[in-house]
Amino acid sequence: MKHLGIACVLVALLSTAACSSSGSKQSSSNNGSAGSSGTQGSSAAQGSTSGSSVSQGSSGQSGAADVVVKEAGFADGSIYAYLENKGSKEIAITPGFVAYDASGAKLDENDTTTSSAFYLLPPGSTTFVATSVNDQSVTKVEAKPTVADSAEIPKHGPGTLEVTGVELSDTTAHISIKNTYQQDVSDAAIHLVCKDDAGKLAAIMPEDKFDAPKGGTAKVDTPVGDNNGKGYKGCEAYPYVVAKTTFSG
Repeated sequence: MKHLGIACVLVALLSTAACSSSGSKQSSSNNGSAGSSGTQGSSAAQGSTSGSSVSQGSSGQSGAADVVVKEAGFADGSIYAYLENKGSKEIAITPGFVAYDASGAKLDENDTTTSSAFYLLPPGSTTFVATSVNDQSVTKVEAKPTVADSAEIPKHGPGTLEVTGVELSDTTAHISIKNTYQQDVSDAAIHLVCKDDAGKLAAIMPEDKFDAPKGGTAKVDTPVGDNNGKGYKGCEAYPYVVAKTTFSG
């Protein structure tokens, strides 16, 4: 087995609600207007979902059967997956991946087990997760997330974190996130992914942290460097909650 040199990045649409409502993402076209969203893969491992599965953790909550791996692949130096929660309750997931090279040899498996290495899927939501790798010979990816311990989920009431706008300037994506919780949210995170003119995933930006007052809107500016001038068709923003996220008020 070749070692990938993995550095885990959690990316998710985690507009959590108390087991009842789902969050939202919004995409933006290159001219700053809202565009259509999608989950088209890219690079050598585009759409490689064969063998992907979801496992039930030994101390986890129920719900593995409700989580579907819609797509897994490799792009911009990261292995990634789009996951959907088809159930009626929110589910905490610990990410995991297996990657292969062109010969079919397994490169490595990422098993993240730290307290912050999970994300929440609200009912009916689709989310995005990714892990950066050093080995660029990936041609196939299998996503193997595990249902995590529900005790790790930050306590919260009903509400969502909703992306209400993504506007691209020459070097920055300006993201607006509406907090519909009747609680202040601190240390939430958001991740931006961008697609090229062909609709393929082209860039996975580093995550940003943000705070959002109850009922208010948070503004996050994420650098996109000079890449925006290279033909990004649009970008999608995914806010999410991690173990260190807190709800107050």
